[in-house]
Amino acid sequence: MTKSRIMKTSIISALVLIIWSTSLFSQEALKEKLSQEGVVVTYEWKPSDKKDANSKLQLCLVIENTNTYAVKMEFVLEFYLKGEVYEESLVQKFCIKPGKQIKGKKYGLCWISEEVSNEEINGPDFKWEMGELELKKVEACN
Repeated sequence: MTKSRIMKTSIISALVLIIWSTSLFSQEALKEKLSQEGVVVTYEWKPSDKKDANSKLQLCLVIENTNTYAVKMEFVLEFYLKGEVYEESLVQKFCIKPGKQIKGKKYGLCWISEEVSNEEINGPDFKWEMGELELKKVEACN
């Protein structure tokens, strides 16, 4: 084997390993919030500024429709502190095609609390919920 072929093989192996480990670790960060009527919601808290690990935390959701039909979903995102609603979103409305998922900022599925600090989010008195949750089978997403 020539040196250039060995080098190409090494570079390709390294790239595959990096891509595999990145996808492995990014999947570990997601936690399941709910699984209901064929819709699975996972989430992660991450810094809102990728360049600043100390930036405000943002909650990012991934919503997956495992059904063979489209689903319309509505909910209000609620942040609780010490058992009381501290902050809530407007009604969020999404339509998810069968077998598909929507995620992150592209779909408006990331929220930054204006009121709750990172320390409070990571503390025992904080939780979040998807209130007023409605799931509805539909023929198609418009």
